[in-house]
Amino acid sequence: MLPQKLYASGKVYQFLIASAFIILLLVGVSCKSQKQFSSEDQILFGRGGGFAGQETTYKLQGDGSLMVRKSIQGGFTLAKEGLDRKEIRSIFKGAHRLNWSEIDLNNPGNTYRFLSFNKDGKTYKLTWGGNATAPPKFQYLYDRLYTLAR
Repeated sequence: MLPQKLYASGKVYQFLIASAFIILLLVGVSCKSQKQFSSEDQILFGRGGGFAGQETTYKLQGDGSLMVRKSIQGGFTLAKEGLDRKEIRSIFKGAHRLNWSEIDLNNPGNTYRFLSFNKDGKTYKLTWGGNATAPPKFQYLYDRLYTLAR
């Protein structure tokens, strides 16, 4: 038992309050805040061209759903949903880290690939094909996205 004097003086109470504050502070610092992405966050990607001029566009949404549109005039339909949230978060974080504003790539060729992303209120689109290639980090993003679409 605690001595009556120590308990009566309020030191135990102060010690408990200070300990609780320190624990809460440590827990708060150790928890990383993670940006949650919604269906409003989206990355468009796909390929097109060739003899028929067909285009397939995929739209990955931040909520984990993947939409697809075959041809330019059709609407989007659900291709997949419930994709791995960690993977989706990783893809969106990676897309946000890329320097979209420094890349000017619009060289489609006969057949082409494309990426489109909204960042800082601006839409960026890269299109490459034929002899043109995307910068390695953008190609990596495209390859990750296309793997999800399969």
